[in-house]
Amino acid sequence: MTENTRNDNVMLKHDKYSLYLSVIAIILSIVLPIGSFLYFQQIQAEQRLKSKALQVSGEHIQVVQGQATTEQFKVYIENTGDVTVKDIQLKIQYPNKKIKDSNNEVVYDINPPQKPESIALGDLVNIYKFSDSISPKEKWEIPVMKNTESKFEPIVWIKTEVSNTPVSWTEADYTEFVSDGPH
Repeated sequence: MTENTRNDNVMLKHDKYSLYLSVIAIILSIVLPIGSFLYFQQIQAEQRLKSKALQVSGEHIQVVQGQATTEQFKVYIENTGDVTVKDIQLKIQYPNKKIKDSNNEVVYDINPPQKPESIALGDLVNIYKFSDSISPKEKWEIPVMKNTESKFEPIVWIKTEVSNTPVSWTEADYTEFVSDGPH
């Protein structure tokens, strides 16, 4: 009987190890999905906050200087939230026309306060990538130049790490009059 008891004890040790491994596997099978869910929920919530916080608008302004009237377009990008938004791109498409004229000059261009990290000039779309992030409560104003020969407004998109937003142009409530000097 001592041999049987001894074999039963050996089996019990293996059973204990098997039981411990089963308990660990059950705990992991419960904890890992919950942990992953909570982690990814936090990432999605942050992306939603960034997406809602980024306000994009455009303004079409007519400037009268003497007898000449010129048009200006301004893109406004504002971060109204509490989280920094990064990976900002400004894409400009040119309707019904190539973006370069006969002198190979860009038809529309931008004059941003922040220097773009890279500029990709294409046949129909220019892409300006900014290395700077938009901090919370920060607002960028980016003038977009218009070709004087074109009758069309530029088509502009703002792309970030979380959104791709078209710019809608609104007519300014005012016309800027620039004086030619004393009369």
